Amino acid sequence: MKKAIVLVLSLFAALGAYAQGTVIFQNSAAKLITNAVTSLPALAGAGFNAQLYLATSFTTQPGREDWAAYTAGSTVVNLGPAAGRVSAGTITVPAAGGVPGWFQIRAWEASLGATWDTAYNTWSTGAGGAGVLGYSVPFLHTTGNPTGIPPVAASALTEMPGFTMVPVPEPSVIALGALGLAAVLWRRRK
Repeated sequence: MKKAIVLVLSLFAALGAYAQGTVIFQNSAAKLITNAVTSLPALAGAGFNAQLYLATSFTTQPGREDWAAYTAGSTVVNLGPAAGRVSAGTITVPAAGGVPGWFQIRAWEASLGATWDTAYNTWSTGAGGAGVLGYSVPFLHTTGNPTGIPPVAASALTEMPGFTMVPVPEPSVIALGALGLAAVLWRRRK
């Protein structure tokens, strides 16, 4: 009898160790995603997308722009139902359940592309015209573990800092800045 109980408890412990974690993919009203062009929270609806990413090494804080250190933790969702908010409900992330890990939220204007990679490439090259894009600093959050003993409920990403999506600098703005710098250097030389 003791062996059977130990075997069952070991099985549950092993399943708990390999269980995937859960989080509630939403930000708080105090930590909004804003649009630098309008200085307002990004509009809800299909015009703006967001996606949750998590660090591949859950123990080491990755850099903000260390793209290779992250993996997608959710599908792409639209902002909403309120402006500047993500409210996608409980999702399962490819990480151990019930442990703290590093997360990042990325958001972009849908006109830049359907995925983060496409949007970032379009934005960084300026090939897609106008559009805004941004991402949060990495933040630590503990995942839920519904299969744990005892189960750990998923929680909202309350640690997520708000962030601002910014437009790609237009080539004319860059040229104007270079012209201004040349004028300052020329004047200084005189």
